[in-house]
Amino acid sequence: MAANIRKGVVFTWGGDKDTGALGHTAKDRDGDCPLPVAVGISNCVSIAAGPNLTGAVTLSGDLYTWGKGLGLGQGLGAGSVVVKPGLVRFPAEVLVRSLSFGSAHTVCLSQAGELFVWGSNAKSQLGLGKTVGSQILPYPLTVCSDVSGAEESFSCVGACENYSAAASKSGVLYTWGASGCLGHGSNHLSGAAPVPTPKAVSGALAGEVVTQVSLGSLYMGCCTQSGRAFTWGYGGHGNLGLGGRKSASTPQEVGLPGPGKQRAVGIACTVGQMNPSGGLNPKAPGQEGPHTLLVVEEEEEAGGSGTRRIYSFGTCHKGLLGNLAAKTLTADHDELSPYLVGSPPRDLKPSAAAKAAGKWWQEAKAASETAEADAGAKAQAGADPSGAYEEAESKEAEGIAAAADEKETAAEKENEKETAAERETAAASADEPEVEDEEGPTHGGKIRSRKGLIGNVVGVASASIHNLCWNDRGELWAFGCGSGGRCGVAYFVVGANPGKPRKSRMKAYMSDPNRVGAVWPPTQAHAQALAGLGLEPVLQTAFVRGAAASRYHGVCIADLDA
Repeated sequence: MAANIRKGVVFTWGGDKDTGALGHTAKDRDGDCPLPVAVGISNCVSIAAGPNLTGAVTLSGDLYTWGKGLGLGQGLGAGSVVVKPGLVRFPAEVLVRSLSFGSAHTVCLSQAGELFVWGSNAKSQLGLGKTVGSQILPYPLTVCSDVSGAEESFSCVGACENYSAAASKSGVLYTWGASGCLGHGSNHLSGAAPVPTPKAVSGALAGEVVTQVSLGSLYMGCCTQSGRAFTWGYGGHGNLGLGGRKSASTPQEVGLPGPGKQRAVGIACTVGQMNPSGGLNPKAPGQEGPHTLLVVEEEEEAGGSGTRRIYSFGTCHKGLLGNLAAKTLTADHDELSPYLVGSPPRDLKPSAAAKAAGKWWQEAKAASETAEADAGAKAQAGADPSGAYEEAESKEAEGIAAAADEKETAAEKENEKETAAERETAAASADEPEVEDEEGPTHGGKIRSRKGLIGNVVGVASASIHNLCWNDRGELWAFGCGSGGRCGVAYFVVGANPGKPRKSRMKAYMSDPNRVGAVWPPTQAHAQALAGLGLEPVLQTAFVRGAAASRYHGVCIADLDA
């Protein structure tokens, strides 16, 4: 059976603003790629998405990048565009494991645990100190491996904006670059000088073994071997999950609210939110800004691994936390502490009056059960894809991002009347009795984000206004804002009525998870709508092994039946 499976196929979707970040030209007249499309590269085990560029690592240890920017590492200038995967040249015998993109630089990890960097060093984000100053490195260059004085190798890396991080195999976390959220006592307003070389983060992390790190535009977080989660940096949107809106200049532990024994095993901080449209430290909830996803393992009493769930905190803007059912644009339900995605929505009153979930839910449940039954046959042992999530605009990309934002704002104004009507409908429906089924409550014909729907979570990605998460059934899910096709879901092009498909250019707000690259909800009407639009749900029967997201596009690795 294994011979009939194509492994590690790379897919991308969303928009690339003509930067080549998608790696293909399968876009509609608006420049959007609504559903995932294969890039033409396979046997990949790790991926990364950055501002206007994408990267993938193959099983043989080769790194391919495409798009635009100094992070490509192919010896090209800032304005060069690479529209198809291009090989990054390393010194002989170097095999790549993972990578992470900053706004204009890249940090890469070899299978031997070596650090390589390239791109701009304007804010010391390459960690090379005075050896390169502020110059630009177009090719990979190794970072001194004995940063701790013990010649340690590294286990994971991260990059975002103009700063970087890496955790050693002994669990020490090092950060360097722009000083806004490095964890060394300064914050985004302090104006402290950049840190030129890797520096160990101490404080609450002293004695902890860091196993995973995530860098956001304004803050960062990590998980440790002991099952604890820490965040620090900007916290004005509640994105640190510490119970308030204060920022923190050093690591602070995030309290896990659930009953029983729990372990934090993964964290995703928001990228692409360096300058939220409503500003920092908002005076009202529900404003655009950063949010965080935390994967928590609920350990079984008998020992061993338990179920992994998603917790969210920060702004609820456009359904980012998965905690709403109606007013995704005007909600005031920010979460200042971790909220279990799949819990009852904050804006609805639970009701036992209606129990009929509808035929569409039965189909959804059956589809999930079938996928779970097939997962064992299709899943093959492989590397856990790691690497970057997405970053905000660099100086090189600011013009592209600004133009895109202006276009989105104009489109929103054009749809202002329709949006107002939609809000009125949502507000009215919020006062009605709701279905509150144990496995999947419904609202307005949508599937609520129940625990059993997403299933046992493997990984998460948090972008500026949307999220991705994937489970051990090989399914990829998205929630938040799907405008521009960034979520890769059918709802963006089909809309709420599959009988009359209509593209939701600016209003694809989803607090409910939707399956990426699949017919969802899994009804015949939705399947026919996609077919009528000439779109193929290529991930319907695929097994997704990992994903990453930038502000405008997404990328995933999946195994396919040949």
